[in-house]
Amino acid sequence: MSPIGRTAARWLFSVAVLAGVGLAADVTLADGPMPSTSIRLQLTKHALDTPQGVAMTYRRIRNAARSVCGQPDRVLPQEQADWDDCVAATIRHTVTQIGSPKLTDFLLMKSGAPRSD
Repeated sequence: MSPIGRTAARWLFSVAVLAGVGLAADVTLADGPMPSTSIRLQLTKHALDTPQGVAMTYRRIRNAARSVCGQPDRVLPQEQADWDDCVAATIRHTVTQIGSPKLTDFLLMKSGAPRSD
């Protein structure tokens, strides 16, 4: 398995809902002696009220996931595939943790995945 694949297996993404403040999303690298990396996304209470807000929130989550998953060596197809998997899994996990039906629907539309209720 490539270094990106091993690293992707270590990523933990957690989301905290802060009462009265809105949503805060943390991307954290954990496991073993590696230094911890964290990205916090602050979302307003009404960030998911409009289609534009949902799209912007998704873009922010996607960009944070790309940053946290690091830079792949695009010359190596397996490393690129591992990076793509890391980004997709991080986005899915984050959207699930936020628990917004609108954001979930947006993710499913972007990914082409069927909705499983």
